[in-house]
Formats: sequence, structure tokens, C-alpha cells
Amino acid sequence: MDEKVTIKSIAKASGFSIGTIDRALNDRGRIKLETKEKILSIADQLGYKPNKLASALSKNQTIRLVAVFPFEPDYYYQKIKDGMLDAQNELNEYSIQLDFFHPESLEPKTQIEMLANINKLDLNGLILSPGDDSLDKLINSFVDHGIPTVTIANDTPTSKRLFYIGQNMYRAGMLGGELIGKLLSGRGNVLTLIAFSTVYSLEKRYLGFEDMIKKEYPNIQIIGPYEFHDWDNVAHNIVANAIANEEIDGIFVASAAGTVGAARALEESTLLKKPVLVGYDDVAYIKEMIKAGIIHATITQDPYSQGFYSVKLLAKNIVEGWLPKEDELFTSLQVLMKSNIDDLDFVKNLDNF
Repeated sequence: MDEKVTIKSIAKASGFSIGTIDRALNDRGRIKLETKEKILSIADQLGYKPNKLASALSKNQTIRLVAVFPFEPDYYYQKIKDGMLDAQNELNEYSIQLDFFHPESLEPKTQIEMLANINKLDLNGLILSPGDDSLDKLINSFVDHGIPTVTIANDTPTSKRLFYIGQNMYRAGMLGGELIGKLLSGRGNVLTLIAFSTVYSLEKRYLGFEDMIKKEYPNIQIIGPYEFHDWDNVAHNIVANAIANEEIDGIFVASAAGTVGAARALEESTLLKKPVLVGYDDVAYIKEMIKAGIIHATITQDPYSQGFYSVKLLAKNIVEGWLPKEDELFTSLQVLMKSNIDDLDFVKNLDNF
């Protein structure tokens, strides 16, 4: 293994003092230009790699990150925020300033207006849950200003974003389709709901579901999809109306808010045989409804980890120049049903021992 090149070894090779070497490498204090250039040349010949974190800390620099994502439904996005704040706390030696901006929803217009008003001058990194590729131009403008950008929960791969952290949406949709197909023994009418049909990641999730049903369960009739714009009360009304007027054997909902709304509609209904319901995420009410038998299965996407690793890895990129091998970093898929609904809580509680 090659010996690490240090300030001490550069001083030995150049004949200058360690203090002079430090001033040249870190651009501080008074030093002749000729001396500085000679030291930098020797350092380059020796293969010196500066510790960017140490350099940033020595200059008392703050790394400012901005995170842009909706806050409704709060029972989902709060987990993302919790993960980000824990990462900030863990990386306290980095001196990270984390600012949050919350548009009303994933609707691109509100996001574009918010992003356009963010000052790029003192910004080091951006974390964003984008609505669709209409944000590409703005995302690219941040990247072109030297501000690395990471997407979470939702993605727009046509932009210059550095990487995406979140669920493999297409596979998650296929898994939802397989669950519905098996639970209905391959037959029946399935009502489908999607928050936004134009949001790239949600569209991919629904496409995975649809492809699975068409390929493996051709005797299932898909009704929809109906858009509910990520409002659980809208999803509630869609489901309540459908089960009152049509023969519905199953319900597939492509996100957390819709799963909550659909479950409330089924909980309130007087149907003797309620439709099979498959949705996403593990918020408290969804878990309660799984235990009650209203929701048959939910697929998790670990929003906490999305928030935690977006901050941690973006900081690593800014400070160390780190780059992932792939530009899509997928969180794990886990199916929760009545028999294993408390498994995630048990794993989390192990951290207390």
C-alpha cells in the first residue's frame, strides 16, 4: 500500500517548514506567490490529496443544504424530515445548516415557484422531491451553478440530478399487483387510485402494477386509475362512491394518503364483505387498519432512510467529492401484513439495547 502523502512529507521533500506548507495548501496567511507555486507543484508530484473536510472546518465554513418537499400528508413526510435532522445531528462536525421549504403538494407549478425564489449564492446542495420533468430546467440551473442536487421519494432522471434515493417504483408496483392478484385468486374488479398521473415515480409504480396484472392475472378487470392529488379525503370519497355503486372486489392505491383515505371509507362502510385493499407505507393508521383486517397488505419504502441518507451522502459528495456507483439508490421493499405488522417497530426498538 502506498504511503499517505502528508504535510510533513511535503515539508521534507521541499525544504520548507510545516507552517509554510500549511499556508500554501490551505490558502491562508501571508506567503510569496513563488513559494506557494513551488509547494503546490511538489505536492502534486507526490500525489497529495487534500482533506477537504479538514480544510472546510479550518475555514469555519458552513455547509448549507436546502430540502424541498411537501409537508402533506405530514404522517409520511415527517419521517423524511426526521431522517434528515438525525443525519444533520450525526454529522455535527460538518457544520451543516439545513433549511426546509414545503410546497403545498407535488404539483409542479408550486415547486417551480418555490425553487425560483431560492438564493443560489450561499447554497451548497439541494435535496428535492420533484413533481415531474417540468422541473428539469430549474434543477439543471442549480447544478450548473455548482450546486449538487439529490432527488428523494420521487425522481426526474432526465435532469442533471446527482442521484435518486427511494423506492424502486416499478418493482414496488409489480409487487402490489402480485399481492392483489394472489389475494383475489386472479379474478375480480379492482378499483385503482393514483395521487398524480403525471408524477414520474407514481406513474412508474402504477405502470408496474398494471403490467403485472395484464401479464399474470388477465381475469382481473382494472377500474381507473382515479386521481386524488395526495389528499386522503378525496381518496375517501372516490372509494366510498365506488363501493356504493359498483361491484368492487379489490382496491389498489399507489401512495400513503390514498391508502389512508380508502381504509377510512371501508371502515365506515356497512358491506358484509369488504374489498381487498393493498396500499403503501407504514404510518400509524395504516398499521391500525391492517390489524383490524381493513387493509390486507402495505408495501413500505422507508422514508426515514431516504431523508437520512440524502443528507449524509450529499454532504459526503460536497466535502469529499464522493460519487455513487449508480445514480439510483433504492431503499428496501417490505410487505407488511397482519402477521408481521410490528416487525419494523421491533427492529427499531433493538437500537435501545
